[in-house]
Amino acid sequence: MTPVGKVGLHEECVGRPIAIDLFAGAGGMSLGFEQAGFDVVAALETDAAHAAAHRFNFPWCEVVRRDAALTTGTDLSFAAARGLAALGRPVDRGPRIDVVFGGPPCQGFSVGGLLDPEDPRNALVAHFARIVSELRPKAFVLENVPAMASRSLPGLDTPVPSWLAEEMAQHGYVTSAPTVFNASCFGVPQDRRRLIIVGVLERFSLPEPPIAMTRARPKRPGSRPKPWEAGHPRARTDLPIGPSVFDAIRDLPDLDSFGGLITKDEVRLSRDRRALMEALFSEYAAVLSGSAGLSGDYSRPRRRQASMLTSSLRTTHTRDVIERFVEVAPGEVDGVSRLYRLHPEGVAPTLRAGSAPERGSYSAPRPIHPVHDRVVSVREAARLSGFPDWFRFTAAKWHGFRQVGNAVCPPFARVVGAAVLEGLGLEPRSTRERFPLGNPNLLRVPSGAGRRTRNHIAAGTGGYQR
Repeated sequence: MTPVGKVGLHEECVGRPIAIDLFAGAGGMSLGFEQAGFDVVAALETDAAHAAAHRFNFPWCEVVRRDAALTTGTDLSFAAARGLAALGRPVDRGPRIDVVFGGPPCQGFSVGGLLDPEDPRNALVAHFARIVSELRPKAFVLENVPAMASRSLPGLDTPVPSWLAEEMAQHGYVTSAPTVFNASCFGVPQDRRRLIIVGVLERFSLPEPPIAMTRARPKRPGSRPKPWEAGHPRARTDLPIGPSVFDAIRDLPDLDSFGGLITKDEVRLSRDRRALMEALFSEYAAVLSGSAGLSGDYSRPRRRQASMLTSSLRTTHTRDVIERFVEVAPGEVDGVSRLYRLHPEGVAPTLRAGSAPERGSYSAPRPIHPVHDRVVSVREAARLSGFPDWFRFTAAKWHGFRQVGNAVCPPFARVVGAAVLEGLGLEPRSTRERFPLGNPNLLRVPSGAGRRTRNHIAAGTGGYQR
């Protein structure tokens, strides 16, 4: 398979629109765009655990595990061709990419980080722009933390959105103003704000920004609502109220009743246990469990065992910690650990990722379960982010929580993907063919917590080299 000419300038491929995910993580944004109707056929990710989890959940997608600074559009065009071939859509020349999307690491911009303008990871935004310009897709989507709107790249004074618009204009793209959305306004029980910038080639029109689908709940009933939350004078009243924490996780069993979950992250549920879960399903949980369909979901169905509870490795606490947690009311904070106890009728706070090995392997705070006196599991965190139950994460909890915390919530990514699809004049296409998930060994990556990676860190980017 030998591409000719410039990358991305070849004839259209027959079938579903195709996409490439940059800085893909475990694949939250990949899943959302797949649900919108795209085939994500290539992904770029430098973290070993994230890349392996992505391969497991999207087995046809060609994952390039490499530093973005060392990756070219040609590399990803080759990868996309291999991904298309795995779907039975071989191409003789480089495929025409419809959209490239991704979220460069945000720690240098985030108010939850150090807000370091010289953080070398900030420069990865420039590599995102470079790769897009080399691939020349019809559209691109950049997502990041809201603080990026006022931050600059190292050595520059221009805010990132202004710099990006000027840079991409030189390559024939029109770029939208940065817009901040909250996933809780799109049917996700989590207060998670993200900045989105969309660009399209000049012959296309920028898509309309997604419109809120639900009224967001506050983190706890009775608290002063924010402008986008139910009860605020400026909040819309013509929308249904969004799901709560209990809507997301009430049906999941008490993990402490499964001794096997101390050493492994999965357990087979009995028929009676499964029936009890189904009796407790909310509409939200029924969709994520696979018991009910999701309107407008064009993702490729996965083959899975519905009787398996996965990504549920237990966390054991000492007696004094449990005794402290007993005293923490829902919606309140433990005075020692500062961990927040989820309120069953509210939404979760932003679930954070912690740091990668080369940054010290720090674990992010994990909220306390609203009923049980322990922190939430990876599966419970995934439910709070809108991941379906077939989607799995690295078995080690430290990696699994990083993957959930790094991810764009799939329901929100789906709405963004649908807006881009419509803006490009493309039609989503359903597929009934069921695809197997990947090899479970891909999820058995060692934790690495507390140790610095031995992988070589590429100069100036904070990524890995092969």
